[in-house]
Amino acid sequence: MPKLDQNQLKSLSVFANLDHVIVKQKVELLEAIVGFETKNKYIALDEVGRQLFSIGEESSCCFRQLCSSGRAYTMHVHDVNMSEVMIIQSPMRPCIGPLCFACCDLCSHQNHVFCCQKEIGYIKEELTFVWYNFVVYKSDDMPAYTIKAPLCRWDSCCCEDVFQIYEYQGNVPIGKISKSFSGLAKEVFTDADLLGVQFPKEMHVRDKALLFAAVFLIDLMFYENNKNDPR
Repeated sequence: MPKLDQNQLKSLSVFANLDHVIVKQKVELLEAIVGFETKNKYIALDEVGRQLFSIGEESSCCFRQLCSSGRAYTMHVHDVNMSEVMIIQSPMRPCIGPLCFACCDLCSHQNHVFCCQKEIGYIKEELTFVWYNFVVYKSDDMPAYTIKAPLCRWDSCCCEDVFQIYEYQGNVPIGKISKSFSGLAKEVFTDADLLGVQFPKEMHVRDKALLFAAVFLIDLMFYENNKNDPR
């Protein structure tokens, strides 16, 4: 198992005593009213509402409008002192549309996670013709976790979408990424979209950071356009 250096451990130490992180997206008025895709901005909170991070997207305006969730982007994660904690990068995806099923690496949604300019792991959409699964890899390309999307989630309005987290090839959930719905007719007009990730408190901070990064991949894939097809 690849080890983190002291600088990386220090940067990720905020995850040490956490077992739950809530991610709140700031919805821009222009995007809510006319559908013009702006750079995504988020804040991350602990379970009692204290801010942990601010997260800002870096991406091309043109690609945001034309490619939606298939666009290349970089998410910069800063702590409350505006020190950089980690960077999440997603490459451009050439295959866009409902008939693309991650048939190769170029077509799969991916997030690569960096801390102190070194990659600590990545999340990749898994080839499946049944439904959407994701595999979390450590920096040595060894799979560590699987994230399974709910089989039924379209147009939910008063329930919770739950993406279960398993140890790789395991059968018992060890955590989850979830999206709660307010029950309002048009979710896009609420103050923010809320997602949460839960994991064991004793989990390594690197693994918590990777699962935290998976939240943004899921948000872009499944909720970016509020459409029935996430692709």
